[in-house]
Amino acid sequence: MLLGGLNSQKKDWTSAADCFEKAAFVYEDPQAGLETKTSDIWNSRMADERKSTLLKRKAAQVEKVNLARAAAFYDAGAAYINFGQKQKAAEMAERSAGHPAFRQRAEDLLSRTR
Repeated sequence: MLLGGLNSQKKDWTSAADCFEKAAFVYEDPQAGLETKTSDIWNSRMADERKSTLLKRKAAQVEKVNLARAAAFYDAGAAYINFGQKQKAAEMAERSAGHPAFRQRAEDLLSRTR
């Protein structure tokens, strides 16, 4: 995401969009891994208190990954709109709208694609 930000500062929207989009998809692998670990914790025989602590920690990690992915999709959409790729911008905005923190911003971005 750092490279996407640098490209945005230079107003190199094509490169920025590409970097942000790639970053967004990279976040899908850690999420799957965290969900597997969460399932393992649920099914373990550890004490309930320990299980609860670990599940809270994993839930926070999953939320952090989800937020970063939504931010990357939103940033990719904004970069795409800046260089006139409305269809691709709409696709990225729709993906970011799945997170509550980005829902309104994504809807605003979608309105610019119509």
